[in-house]
Amino acid sequence: MKMFKTRRLFTALLFGIGTLSLSGCMQNTQDISPLGFTLSSVVEAPKGKETGRGEAIEHLVVKYAQDYENDPYLKDDVKAFRHWEWQKLYRSLDQKVKEKPDYLNTYRLQAEAYLINKDYRQALSQLDQILRRKPDDLHALAVSILAARTLEDEKQVNQRLNALEKRSPQAALAMRNFFRFTEKILQQPFSTQPQTQLKFDAIAVFGQSPNPDGSPSKGLLQRLEKTKEMAEKYPNAKLVLSGGPVKTPYAESDVMAKWLKENGVNPNRFLLDPIARDTQGNAIGMVKLFKHHNLHTVLGIGTQLHIPRATAVLKGYADYVGYPLKIDGVGGGSAPSAEKKQIEALYTYVNVARSMGLFTLSDFQRFQ
Repeated sequence: MKMFKTRRLFTALLFGIGTLSLSGCMQNTQDISPLGFTLSSVVEAPKGKETGRGEAIEHLVVKYAQDYENDPYLKDDVKAFRHWEWQKLYRSLDQKVKEKPDYLNTYRLQAEAYLINKDYRQALSQLDQILRRKPDDLHALAVSILAARTLEDEKQVNQRLNALEKRSPQAALAMRNFFRFTEKILQQPFSTQPQTQLKFDAIAVFGQSPNPDGSPSKGLLQRLEKTKEMAEKYPNAKLVLSGGPVKTPYAESDVMAKWLKENGVNPNRFLLDPIARDTQGNAIGMVKLFKHHNLHTVLGIGTQLHIPRATAVLKGYADYVGYPLKIDGVGGGSAPSAEKKQIEALYTYVNVARSMGLFTLSDFQRFQ
């Protein structure tokens, strides 16, 4: 610890970050990274959302926090993460960063959970805690750019991208390409009908949690009604139904298949993915089925709010794993408000970063 403080003091003096008091303690006048951008203030940990279904969803896809599942200090937190025990997870990690403030992976795990739960400011705070201790940390620097984008701080995005360019030109290029890709899809005019004249060989339906009794919820029913309409319009397309038992014991894919069969759609067309946890999990399961059945021209279906994000994640993941895919998307239900669209658009950046391998610690090993 003494060596660490000495190193920070030397760095501060070298880059003019602060001044010394008469007692010899550091007093920051500006919290500036040696790489040339302002570090965010440290903020309190959020409380966290209500707990999910616990152990029942631990093994769904995606398995969160795989980088830390064998870490003796964090393995119990990984379990809480996968169980969606958010308040327990947040309390535990907050206590651990206080106990061991130089254990950087705790901050990383916090940032992953915070970004997934839209706690963007807290995520940036914890990533910058890493950058205070290790200014050239590639993972923290790159993901802090994502966090700055979700906070709509373009000055920070550009400054941190420039810093990343010096640290790793390849990683900076990947981040810039990811932003361009996401923005292009978000600018598309998704609606209740396809934008293109593609002949679809697959209709990919992104699930949503059903009611507690296993019947389709309002949002899921909107997707199913649109699926039935598109199944009639494209009678030769396979129906890829994706979603696991996330918030109820009923797999979303099974609920969708049951409703579609009862409403006249031939079940021989169904391909089911019953283990997806979230939209990234949908994309992983869908592409696996596309590969197995040689499907390359896809119509995605969600709600009108969700379909831009779902389409971006699916196409982003397919590109990341090198699977050729042409895609369009349609949404059921009513058009969302401008406020909801903006919230969803910002969350799209988080989801696409995950799907394109620009999120976890191990994701960035290829740029080292």
